[in-house]
Amino acid sequence: MPYRLFVGGLAFATSDDTLKAHFDQFGLVTDAIVMRDGVSRRSRGFGFVTYADLSCVEYALAQPEHIIDGRRVEAKRAVPRTDREGNHGPGNPHDSYRLHGMDAGQAAGMFPPEALLTTPSGSPGVAEFSPLAANKLFVGGLHYETRDSTFRAYFEQFGPVLAADVMFNRETHKSRGFGFVTFEHPESVGHVLRVSHHTIGGKVVEVKRAVPR
Repeated sequence: MPYRLFVGGLAFATSDDTLKAHFDQFGLVTDAIVMRDGVSRRSRGFGFVTYADLSCVEYALAQPEHIIDGRRVEAKRAVPRTDREGNHGPGNPHDSYRLHGMDAGQAAGMFPPEALLTTPSGSPGVAEFSPLAANKLFVGGLHYETRDSTFRAYFEQFGPVLAADVMFNRETHKSRGFGFVTFEHPESVGHVLRVSHHTIGGKVVEVKRAVPR
C-alpha cells in the first residue's frame, strides 16, 4: 500500500519540486504532486506526498508544523476510499484520495483539514482512530547506538509498554534517530510527559505525543 500524505493549504506558487524538497527531509519521497486545474493548470491549493516507508509518514506527522513557501500547510494521512464514485479525471491515482464533492476551495484549506478525509468505507469523515493511538509517543533525537531493548527498558519505568521501536533505514540498517513507544495505559503517557527531561543512552531526547493525522 502507498504511504501517502494529503497536504492542504498550499500557496498557489508551490511546485511539485518545492513540495518534494520539503518532505524529503523526513524520508525518501517516491512521489510529490500539486493538484492542478485540468484546464488552467492553476494550483488547486493541495497535493499529495508518497513515501517509501510508513516510518517516514509518522516522522513527518510528528512535526509541530510545516511551512512551505512561507505558508503554514496542513499534512494529514491520505485515506484511500473504496468507493471511487465522484472521481475527477479518470486514470489519476490521486483522485481516489479525495472527498466526494470536494472542490478546490475546501481542499485549499478553507475548511478544517479533517473534512478532507474519508473513512475506509468511502464515506466522508475522519480516518479511523484506534484507542491505542492516544497512548503512543514520538521520541526524537535518539543516539544512533540506541536499540529497541534499551529504548523499551527506559520507558518501562513509566508503565507497561506494548511496543517500542527505534526506526531504522531499511537499506543501511542505521538508526534514523527517532522512534515510537506505545503504552498499555494512558496514565503512563501522562507520567512520561510530566518529566521535563528524558535521557536515553547518554543523550537528552525529545518526547511528545504521536498525534494521529
